[in-house]
Amino acid sequence: MLKFLRKYNKILLVAFGSFLMVAFLAPEAVERIGQQSLNRTTATMDGRNVSMLDRQQASSEREALRGFFESIGGVPIQSLGFRPLNPEVIIGRNTTHWLLLTHAVQTGGYAGESGDGALWLADVLTGQVADLLRFQDQRARQQYEFARIFGEDPGPPPPPERSDAEYRAEAESLVMRRAMQSAGSMRLSMEEFYAALAKAQGVTRMLDSYLTLDRPSRPSSIASARSRLEEVVADVLIIPGRAATPDTSEPDAEVLQALFERYREASPGEGEFGIGYTLPPRAAVQWLVLDRSQIRDHIAQRDFDDIELDAETELAMAGRDRSHEDHARRVAELAEAMLERRVNAAINDAQRIIRTAVFRARDGLPLTGNYYDIPSDWRAPSFAELSARIAREVRIPEPRVRSTGGRLRTSDELAEEYGLDRFAIFIGATPVRLNEVVMRVREIGGPSEPPMQVGLPVVDTPARDGADNISYFLVTDARPTSPPESWEEVRDRLIADHFSLEGYRALLAERSIAVSIAAEDGLEDAMNLYMDQAPEDAQPRVRRRVRVTRRQSSAAELDTTELRAAIFERALALDPGRPVAEQAMSQRVFALQMDNRRSLAIVRINAVQPLTIEDFRAFGDTVARGASMERTVELTGGVADAFSERALISRFNYVDLDADPEEAAIDDQPEA
Repeated sequence: MLKFLRKYNKILLVAFGSFLMVAFLAPEAVERIGQQSLNRTTATMDGRNVSMLDRQQASSEREALRGFFESIGGVPIQSLGFRPLNPEVIIGRNTTHWLLLTHAVQTGGYAGESGDGALWLADVLTGQVADLLRFQDQRARQQYEFARIFGEDPGPPPPPERSDAEYRAEAESLVMRRAMQSAGSMRLSMEEFYAALAKAQGVTRMLDSYLTLDRPSRPSSIASARSRLEEVVADVLIIPGRAATPDTSEPDAEVLQALFERYREASPGEGEFGIGYTLPPRAAVQWLVLDRSQIRDHIAQRDFDDIELDAETELAMAGRDRSHEDHARRVAELAEAMLERRVNAAINDAQRIIRTAVFRARDGLPLTGNYYDIPSDWRAPSFAELSARIAREVRIPEPRVRSTGGRLRTSDELAEEYGLDRFAIFIGATPVRLNEVVMRVREIGGPSEPPMQVGLPVVDTPARDGADNISYFLVTDARPTSPPESWEEVRDRLIADHFSLEGYRALLAERSIAVSIAAEDGLEDAMNLYMDQAPEDAQPRVRRRVRVTRRQSSAAELDTTELRAAIFERALALDPGRPVAEQAMSQRVFALQMDNRRSLAIVRINAVQPLTIEDFRAFGDTVARGASMERTVELTGGVADAFSERALISRFNYVDLDADPEEAAIDDQPEA
């Protein structure tokens, strides 16, 4: 060894010296490289560069704000009465959107410094949380009182009433704690977090300014107040067309075929007389359910002795004395925990069998994007066979397999007839009911998340219900919105529409008689004309004290622009100098055709409440502001469009230099 060192001492000294030099200079070089990477330009906006450091800071700010706002219930907006909004309205849907929003508020002069954010936190946001705490306590007291009144177990006593100062103090402590947690989670100093809050407040100011952009004139304010505050109060008799059907014998096939051909491609409610037979999206489904309670009961009975013995053994190994007074309780607790573990293991084994079978079956199928190209002779694993295999290998009862029997069903029918709405799949952080998820299959809704297609079981993301039961499903057939192929598909609707249409025509022919009886003898006597012959699901009825303004009606049947306008036309024709009750019934009672419902409405006006000076002084400004906000949204598409990521990218000429062309194409899709 010494000979080797003496022979190569110069080479070793050079090598060792070089190593020391590299080790000494490397950290500084790495730091410079890292600094250069952070200063690298990743995008341009309004002619200025956006560095990687800018994006990292924006990402940290947005995540900290998102966590904070979600923890306090949303973000308040002044023009909306400080009603808390979804945080994404303020902080954008991603980092780029937040960068664009903050650039907009800074160039517009809406954002202050960090002190502005600290004041907003201490004043408005703390007040919002204090109100939330007060509401929660009030609700707890109400629920406790209701439970006590109805003889139910009210649970623990509700919190006592507290003063505003106490709620404020608790809110201040809570808000500051949440602010520090949110800042710390993203490694922001409180100064940086306050600066981010100031930017968020700037966004709320910008939105306030936008929503109140339209300044209404006095005539415009009066017109808005009249449309919202003037009111007609009336009693209304509604007579469905089927209540006046002269003939109830089933129509001939030729009659049904003619009706079908006339309205086959119209959507329900949109065709003449509201008739249309275009069918909504529908699907045929099979599903397999792993019933947790059934599996648990079976294992508890099958393995009772083993579980009891294991629990006793584990306690003995832990040195527990059998004579101890709580021995039986501890055995029961331990046995319960062991049972849960066995149930979880059985369910996991069953899921593994299902997934493995489907994964193996689809392995090798060509992929186009996220979807498989399924050959015509390929078949998915049978749920019935998988159920039998699970029972055999896992030793539990066969999981139940259900289906629509190949029949196409709408989302509502899948919920009402099969109960699929009790299962849900989480798409992102949002639970979506299974009957709605099914309608996202590619053949109906196009590409979606998770990817679903006809003929391939969905096993990557199974559905669950509130009892922790698990469902795997397969869409066997699907149709988008489309006309039915034959009139037999909508036979029952055709028969019902035929009767209601014939009855409606009869009603229109004799409406003068019904109006005359209603004016002379009352709405009840007019109703009795049709009570005997009306079927159970088409009984005429009188709606009392229906309130109608120019914008809405308390009776849904009359809530259309045309019907409301007709009621006001007749009401304004009455003598304003005399009480309505003293005026002739022939002026107060009239008929309205409701073509889309194939029904006749007989209206009796009881009161007309015009706009008064007192009402205008009390509510005029509020109504006018609401109307101006509606006009702004109507003319511009609203806040969501005016300050969307797409709109701001265009406005500020934002160019992402690191964007993937494919991701850019996805980002070009309309925002939800």
